[in-house]
Amino acid sequence: MLLIIDGNNLAHRVRHTFSLSNRGVDVSVTYGFLRVLERMLRKFEPQSVVCTWDGGTPEFRRQLLPEYKSGRDRGDPGEYADFIRQVQELSDYALPMMGVVSVRKIGAEADDLMYHASRLYMGESIIVTTDRDLLQAVTPSVSVYSPIKKELYTPESISNMYSVYPLDLVYLRALAGDSSDNIRGVPGIGMKTAIKLFSQYKSLSGIMNAALGCNPVGEIKGKLKENILGFGMDRLAANVATMALAFDRTGARLAVVTAAEDFQSANKKRTKSYLLRNAFVSLVSPRFMKGIADLSKPVFSCGILRTPVVCWRRMT
Repeated sequence: MLLIIDGNNLAHRVRHTFSLSNRGVDVSVTYGFLRVLERMLRKFEPQSVVCTWDGGTPEFRRQLLPEYKSGRDRGDPGEYADFIRQVQELSDYALPMMGVVSVRKIGAEADDLMYHASRLYMGESIIVTTDRDLLQAVTPSVSVYSPIKKELYTPESISNMYSVYPLDLVYLRALAGDSSDNIRGVPGIGMKTAIKLFSQYKSLSGIMNAALGCNPVGEIKGKLKENILGFGMDRLAANVATMALAFDRTGARLAVVTAAEDFQSANKKRTKSYLLRNAFVSLVSPRFMKGIADLSKPVFSCGILRTPVVCWRRMT
């Protein structure tokens, strides 16, 4: 089984959970991250672990939605610089030393890398993140685990929650928007209304046709009709193209495979020295050492590295 960890997501969470310094140097993020990693190794006993990191917003998303992820507050500049220092220490040094494949690609988000790592792996995968964007990755062999809710999302649980298959979640989110990524949805449509509309009309074009009064299933009237028509199909299509992870438009697949080629088995001696040097005494345990020692190189299928051609047709 492959465990895929959302590195930035986890690092930001532990940044606000742990408060620890070693001889005046902040080590809250490194300690908190490794503490959660130890718990995940104990819980899932994976054969391999891949950790993904943001490499910047892809240009195609900026072109589709210029406001995408804009205006985020990073907090105090000094504290943020210290946070980045710890993230780089984890991604470039600590995790590879512990037998974890660490992946970052300029112009690709961690979401892209996680999604395509799960598609390249030929066995069972579990993605560890609190980001609901990754629920679209769920299949019978790919699950998403939320370490906050301690819930494992499967095709069945997603169908029960949203009344759609995981691949269709992107259409619900296109309607409702995503405030965390600064993606505007149709005014007046939240997730509950999006689920209701999608259940009745089956597609975004079906919903648009209902607002235009030419869907035999039924007609959308009043303020909701005005909002949908005012938002427009072009903007809905832009939301879908921004949110959808299925097409590899960032070179994520090649980045994942290339990073896996650099895999080295855990160096227990160096790891123990690193943990003691940072005063992470609680992590110097036989359980954690065995967990990383058992990690192996993930085997990815290289037969699907070619980026698919994406064709768009304007819907009128």
